[in-house]
Amino acid sequence: SGNCKFAVCTNALGAGVNFSHIRAVLHFGATDSLLSYAQETGRAGRDGKHALASMFV
Repeated sequence: SGNCKFAVCTNALGAGVNFSHIRAVLHFGATDSLLSYAQETGRAGRDGKHALASMFV
């Protein structure tokens, strides 16, 4: 159908890339810094809708 339900990404995708319709960002392990976490979790909700960010450590 061409629809992607999830993607596995590295932090290289965290800056400057905008995809609409991302509802959740899940981190498995801590990020390098709080700024990195903010950048990476900011990928979700870019279309103005509610989004979820979770970190599993």
